[in-house]
Formats: sequence, C-alpha cells, structure tokens
Amino acid sequence: MNDRRDQTEFTQVAPVFEGFVLKALDQSQRAKARKAVTRVLGKGWVMRGFGDDETDFEVMRRSPKGTRRSVRRAWEKTYYAAERRCLRR
Repeated sequence: MNDRRDQTEFTQVAPVFEGFVLKALDQSQRAKARKAVTRVLGKGWVMRGFGDDETDFEVMRRSPKGTRRSVRRAWEKTYYAAERRCLRR
C-alpha cells in the first residue's frame, strides 16, 4: 500500500473567527438583534437569515477584507453581549 501521509507536511495557522450565529425568540426580534449587533460589534457587520427557521441569523463582516477578529476577541464580544443582555427583551 502506498501511504503518503508520512510524507505530507502540514502547516498550522492560527484560527480566524468568521462570524456569529444568533437565534432570536421570534421574527419580531430581528430589528432588536440588528441594533445589538451594531452596538456590540460596531459598523461593518451584516446580519442575514439562514436555514429553514426565520429566527436563525448569521452575522458576518460586510467585507471579507479588513481587520479579522481572533477567536479570543470573538468570545470576549459574546460574553460582553451576554453580560449586558443585549439580545434579551
């Protein structure tokens, strides 16, 4: 058997955060969620629905170019939003 796994070199790169996923209580929370995203992350982020459920949203940078967030920074923003209850009624 010709196994080339031993000959393959792997380069590790630091993980890069690409986006958030939000689950709203109901469709009427869309505007509130959008405001919270802007308040917590700043401008330059877009929120759009995905999947079959109208309450599921993904939040991504408007442009793939520009400053990327580290995974650590993304978690910090998540905790910040949770502590301040940015997405609760």
